[in-house]
Amino acid sequence: MKKLDKLIVKSFVGPFIATFFITLFVLVMQFFWLWIDDFVGKGLDAGTILKFVWYQSAVLIPLALPLSVLLSSLMTFGNLGETFELVAIKAAGISLLRFMRPLFVVAIIIALGAFLFSNYVIPIANLKSRTLLSDIVMAKPAFLIKEGVFNDKLAGFAIKIGKKEDNDSIIRDVVVYEQNNINQDNFIIAKSGIMKPSPDKQYLDFHLKDGIRYQERGNPGDSSTEYIRMAFKDYKKQLDISSFNFRASEDSNNRNNERVYSMRQLDVAIDSMDKFYENDKTRYDQSFFSGLPILLYKDSVVKDPPLAENILNIKKNRQDYIIGNTKNNLVATKVADSLRKVWKKQPKPVVVKKNSAKFKDSVKLATAAQKKAHTLKATVKDSTKFKDSVKLAMASKNKADTLKLAVKDSTPAIAAAHASDSQQKKHRDSANKKPMVDTAALVRARKAFIPKPKRDGNNFFAVLPDSARQQIKERALGAITSFKSNIEMSTTSLIEQDKSLRRYKIEWHRKIALALACVVLFMIGAPLGSIIRKGGLGTPLIFAIVFFMIFYFVSTRGEKLAKEGEMSAFNGMWLATYVLVPVGIFLTYKAMHDSNLFNKEFYGRMVKQVKKFLGKTKSN
Repeated sequence: MKKLDKLIVKSFVGPFIATFFITLFVLVMQFFWLWIDDFVGKGLDAGTILKFVWYQSAVLIPLALPLSVLLSSLMTFGNLGETFELVAIKAAGISLLRFMRPLFVVAIIIALGAFLFSNYVIPIANLKSRTLLSDIVMAKPAFLIKEGVFNDKLAGFAIKIGKKEDNDSIIRDVVVYEQNNINQDNFIIAKSGIMKPSPDKQYLDFHLKDGIRYQERGNPGDSSTEYIRMAFKDYKKQLDISSFNFRASEDSNNRNNERVYSMRQLDVAIDSMDKFYENDKTRYDQSFFSGLPILLYKDSVVKDPPLAENILNIKKNRQDYIIGNTKNNLVATKVADSLRKVWKKQPKPVVVKKNSAKFKDSVKLATAAQKKAHTLKATVKDSTKFKDSVKLAMASKNKADTLKLAVKDSTPAIAAAHASDSQQKKHRDSANKKPMVDTAALVRARKAFIPKPKRDGNNFFAVLPDSARQQIKERALGAITSFKSNIEMSTTSLIEQDKSLRRYKIEWHRKIALALACVVLFMIGAPLGSIIRKGGLGTPLIFAIVFFMIFYFVSTRGEKLAKEGEMSAFNGMWLATYVLVPVGIFLTYKAMHDSNLFNKEFYGRMVKQVKKFLGKTKSN
C-alpha cells in the first residue's frame, strides 16, 4: 500500500469509529424512547436491561453503518479540502477517482461485513431481542405499596399501610382486606409489623403485631351467619407475589417471524410458501369453477355481460386472481339479486291435465280455428275485390268509433241498446261477407292449451307446485350464500398468504440493500466533502443528516409499497438505491471538475451579476 493510501485510510478510520458509536447510541436511545412506557415500573434488574441493550444494538448495526460511512467520508474529504491537502494532491496530477479508490475499497469491505453480520448475527439478535421485549411488555408492574393507599394489584387482597420505616421493612397501621367470591367481610387490622420478601422473591412475608382479625362465616344472606373477632399479639401471613417477577420465555415462541431467518432459510421458506400458495390457488380455482353451475342462471333482468367472460378475465392477471377482488364484490352477488327479482315476479302456474276432456276440446277448437284462418287468408289473397273489402273494413271501423262516442255520452241503457244494435249489424255484415275467424274459440283454446315448454328456467319453475317452489328458493339461496362464503374465505386466505410471502421477500432483499447502501452513501459523501471543503462535525453533519433522511424515508416508503403489493419486493427495497446512485454520480462529476456547487462566493458573484443586469435593464 502506498503512503497516500495509508494517509487517506488513517484519516477515514478515526472519524468512522467515532461516528459509528455515536450513531448507534442515538438509534438505541430512539428505540428506548418508543418503548419507555413498557419498561418503567416493571422492577427490571440491571442485567436484564443490559442484555436487551446488547441485543438491540446488534439489531441496529446494519442501519448505523451507512450513516457512519456517509458522515465519516464527508468529514475526511472536508478536512483534506479545508487544509488544502486535496488541492496539493490534485496539483501533483492525482485525480479524484484515484484519491477515492482506497476508501472505496474500504467501503466495499464494510458493506461485505455488514452483509455477513445481517445474514448470520442479526437473525439470532432479532430472536433474542424480540423474545425479551415481549416478556418485558407482558410483565406485571412491580408490587409496590405506597403509604396511605390501598394496593389491590395482588389477586385476592387489598393492602393499606399507614407509614413505612427503616428501609420500608417496618410498617405501621396495617390493613389487609381479603377479597373473595362470596362477599364475606374478612380483614386484619394491626398497629405495627414487619414486611419483607422471601429469599427467592416468590412470597411477601408479613409479621404483624397487636391487631385484630375479623372473619365472617356462612352465607351472607342467611341470618345464622357467624362473625368472629379475634385479637392477636403476633400474626404471620405469607402472600404469593411470584406473578410480579420477571420471567423469560422460550425463544421458540418467536421463530415464525421473517426477521429471525438467514438468507438460506428465507430461500427455503419462500420456496415452500410459493408452492403452498400456488397449490391453494389451484384448489380454490377448481372449487370456484365447480360451483359455477349454481350461478349460470341468466334472464332479461341481468344486463351485465355473461358471467363466464367475467370469470375468465380473472386469470389474465395473477394479482387480480384474488377472487372477486373485493372491489367488484364478485359477480355472484348480482346474479343472486337477479334470481330473487325473478322469483318474486313469477306468475302462478296454470296446470291442465293432458288427458282431461277440457284439454281434448281445446285441441279440437284450436285445430278448427287454424283451418278457418288458413281458408280466410287464401280467400282474401285470391279475391279480386280485395281493395273493396279494405275500404269496407275502414268504413266499419269509423262507424264503430262513432258508435263508441255516442255510447260514452248516453245513459247506460241507451248505450247498451246501441251496442246491441251495432253488434247485430256487425253479425249481419259478417254473414253477407266472407266467413270470419271465431276469435272467442281461439282465446279459449289459447288459455286451455299448455304451450310448448321452453329451455329457460322460468317455465320450468312455473310448472312446479307451490310447495316445491318455496323449497327450491330456499335451497338455491342457501347454495349461493354458502358458495359466496366459501369464496370470501378463500379470498381472505389467499390475501394473507400473499402478504406473508411479500414480507419474506422484502426481508431477503433488505439484507443486501442495507449492506450496499454503505457503498452508495460513500459515493455521495466523498465527492460532497471535496466540494464543500469543510471539516469537523458542523457542516458535514448537516449534509449527512439530509442525505441519510432522504435514504431512510425513500427506503421506508418503498418497503411500505412492497408490503401493500403496489410494487414488487425487489423494486420496493431498492428504491432508495435507484434515487441516490444518480445523485452520487452527479456529485462525483462535479467534484472532478472542481465545481462551485456549494461555494457561497460563487453564488454571491452570481447574485451581483443578476443585480447588475437588472440595473442596466431599468436604465434602458
